[in-house]
Amino acid sequence: MSAPNIAAEGVTRRINGVRFDGEPFPDLNNVKWAASIDAQEVGTVTSAIYSPRLSANIGFCWLPTAASREGQVISVATEWGERAATVVEMPFVDPSKSIPVS
Repeated sequence: MSAPNIAAEGVTRRINGVRFDGEPFPDLNNVKWAASIDAQEVGTVTSAIYSPRLSANIGFCWLPTAASREGQVISVATEWGERAATVVEMPFVDPSKSIPVS
């Protein structure tokens, strides 16, 4: 299997920031998680953890370029059950700017 020719074929997948629904994760994920859209596996969450600063579970997910857009909802099979996640802007920010800096 040869490596894709990005110059000729373009980028086929991107790393995205995702924000998960639900209760805080008890720990950093120990394995890569499958990410699905409409019950079809399309990507992989490589890392995720609860952010006390943002009061949310956040992570990184490889997705096809067509699904790599803010607001895209994915389903993720975590170690603690199925979770919905939404593609968000990176770097992770406080959208309301309510968290003091420094």
